[in-house]
Amino acid sequence: MAIIKPNNNTISAITALPSGMVSAPGLTTGKVLQHQFDSDTSLISFSNTSFVDTNLSIDFTPTSASSQILTFGFIQLYHDGGSSSHGQTAIKVISGGSQVGEDITTLIGYGGNEAFWSGMIGFSVREAASDTSQRTIKVQVRNASSGATASYNQYGGLSTLNIMEIA
Repeated sequence: MAIIKPNNNTISAITALPSGMVSAPGLTTGKVLQHQFDSDTSLISFSNTSFVDTNLSIDFTPTSASSQILTFGFIQLYHDGGSSSHGQTAIKVISGGSQVGEDITTLIGYGGNEAFWSGMIGFSVREAASDTSQRTIKVQVRNASSGATASYNQYGGLSTLNIMEIA
């Protein structure tokens, strides 16, 4: 169990199980070595179907080559369906210049403003640290449908990025 302190990029880990909790044989638990957080409220209106960087970006240096890096957060997206095309957006996580995991895609039907979607998309990806070199971990988004409109942080949205190194 972990406690995140608001407005502070530190995290405290509770190392013992609270009273009344039972552990399972063979279950191993990790230890949070570090945590970093970023948030973004800037608006991006997509004008084409190429991936673009958001302002969610963290320079991250693992403390151990044998640890795992867990990247997760929430992205606020808006898209609508064009008159003859589906509305579709996609998110991807880049670590050290390479994509981690698969694209996360949302889809809505035809119909312009009658078929729209606006909301938060949660994501989580895991990668092996492999070394202790600094890497930039960032989030990219795109409008995956050329016949529809889409945006990031529409209507005053807030998107977040968390990175944890787990031993």
